[in-house]
Amino acid sequence: MSKPRLKLLLACGPYDRMEALQTREVAPEGIDLEFLPLTSPREIFDRVMSGEGRFRWLHAKPGAAQDLLEAAAVAYSPVAWVRSRQQIIDDGWFGPVVSPPVAARLGDVALVAHEPVSFDDPAERTAVELIGRHGSLTSAEMLVPRLVLTT
Repeated sequence: MSKPRLKLLLACGPYDRMEALQTREVAPEGIDLEFLPLTSPREIFDRVMSGEGRFRWLHAKPGAAQDLLEAAAVAYSPVAWVRSRQQIIDDGWFGPVVSPPVAARLGDVALVAHEPVSFDDPAERTAVELIGRHGSLTSAEMLVPRLVLTT
């Protein structure tokens, strides 16, 4: 029985040293390589992940949202709720109506931490101090104390 081949997407700028991979002149053994040439890497990589560490959106390449959902569920279900955009909309996480412009800003798959983890994005340039950032749906993050002063 042959070993399953690794499916790999390589997103890379148009460098001459990568041309042989792009043209498939060089085919790495055991790998089904899909080469995605990038002319504007910043624009592409800004869309890979969005959100916050405790409520992270993953953005799939076109046609791959279901595969991404399934892979994320296998990898992260022990520590996070893993839901598709449509599941979150249908379940009313953002209220009874989500307008099309708002829905378009959501990612394809949400990782919503229920354990003490954070899905950090190394590309984020802001300080990662969870004390002042958006949270998840755990009671510790949703039940915010309120102080009312009456005179």
